[in-house]
Amino acid sequence: MNETINNDDILVINTETNTKPTKVTYDPLPVYTEGHPFLKLPTKEVDPSEIKTPDFQQAIGQLKATMRQYGAVGISANQCGLNLRLFVLGTDVFQMACINPKIIATEGETEKVREGCVSFPALFINVPRYKRIQVEYLNENGESTTTWMDGITAQCFQHELDHMNGICYTDKVGPLAVQMAKKRQAKIDRKSTRLNSSHVKRSRMP
Repeated sequence: MNETINNDDILVINTETNTKPTKVTYDPLPVYTEGHPFLKLPTKEVDPSEIKTPDFQQAIGQLKATMRQYGAVGISANQCGLNLRLFVLGTDVFQMACINPKIIATEGETEKVREGCVSFPALFINVPRYKRIQVEYLNENGESTTTWMDGITAQCFQHELDHMNGICYTDKVGPLAVQMAKKRQAKIDRKSTRLNSSHVKRSRMP
């Protein structure tokens, strides 16, 4: 199928071929964080005949549950220890699976945009991304989808596709940019620790 996914709002995505109702409640998966070797391993192509199997549908459901738990807009299978060329995108109210994803065309030049990642908590970096891309993937029904994406949807697709190839967003910039981002990350961590400590002290007051 061919369609256009517009601008910054994944909420507008609502086609029958991109999703199907989830009748089963799935438990979220643990997320691997910075330094885990699995994040650097390219994932294996999915055999289309496996997509409708209970095990694969469970993997999709668990990835969606994990994404919702972290308040993320995307998460990849290998971030959760699954060696599958699969990621999910979406929001609290709508999620879509992308299987064997690829970018087949881009428009314009790359622009630097601010990104974070659940595998790198509180680490935000300006990463070069295309604003508009044409992509191809299999949806969770095993149907081939070709579409244009732009805005944050395109950005998320590129971020998750990098994960599929064993590339983290920290690999897209120089070491100085990562070092500066980690200094900002440390400040956020210290501030969070102080706030939590203050909350505990107040809660213990008579």
